[in-house]
This record gives sequence, structure tokens and C-alpha cells, in this order.
Amino acid sequence: MKIEPRTIKHEKFKEMVKDWLDTHREEYCAFAEEVSKRDRSGFQRIFLYAQFAAPGFAGVVMEKMSEKDPKDLDSIEEFLKDADIASTLVNEFQAQEPDSIVPAMLAWMYFGNRWEMMVAYNEEMIQDKETSFVDQFR
Repeated sequence: MKIEPRTIKHEKFKEMVKDWLDTHREEYCAFAEEVSKRDRSGFQRIFLYAQFAAPGFAGVVMEKMSEKDPKDLDSIEEFLKDADIASTLVNEFQAQEPDSIVPAMLAWMYFGNRWEMMVAYNEEMIQDKETSFVDQFR
């Protein structure tokens, strides 16, 4: 039974993602390993998906990065809300297409160690004197 995006409660959707995670461990682990790579290929894959799901996303991110003091992410959140990215994610999650990153990405975002890993990775990059200014923002 397909659930329409605007009718599902967040906690119910989170349960659906958890159920997927419990039954698709190999797919999840492969995705988690990909986003843990030092070359940031997993993050780039997420960013490319965001650009596909919400055209113009890259422009909004670049605009935010060019601000003098880009502390809040309100403009990015507003853009994604206006693009109705939530409906896109719910629909793609339910479609369960074999080449989609959405189920594994959502499982990682909800239940993975995403914050800890992103902080550690970015701290490492900041301390690396070889990392250029542009690379720090990719």
C-alpha cells in the first residue's frame, strides 16, 4: 500500500525506514561505508541526488557559502521545503528502485553516526594544510 507523502506522520515514516534498515543490512552497510570514505564520494553522491531532487540546490548552497558569516541554514531549509523534497524522498523510498540511494541514505541520516562522522571528517580536513579553500567546501 502506497502512502501519500503529505498524509504520513514523521514517526510512522521513521518506523518504515527502520524496518527497511532491519531487512537491508548489506545495502545499508555499503552506503555507510561509501560515505565514510576519505575521498568524500559518498557525500558527493548525496549532493548530486539533492541537485536532482531539488534543481537549484547547488546554487543555494554556493550562495550560503559565499556569505561572510554563514551560521544559519535557514535559506537552504526554506529552499528544500519549497522544492517539496520531503514528498520526493517519501515517494522514492516507497518505490524501492534498486539503483536509488534514498532508502540507505535515509537510514543513515536517521540511525547512522552521520553527525559524528561529518564533524570528525571536517576537523581532519581543516587541520590538513594541503586542503585548499575550495576543497573545504566540497
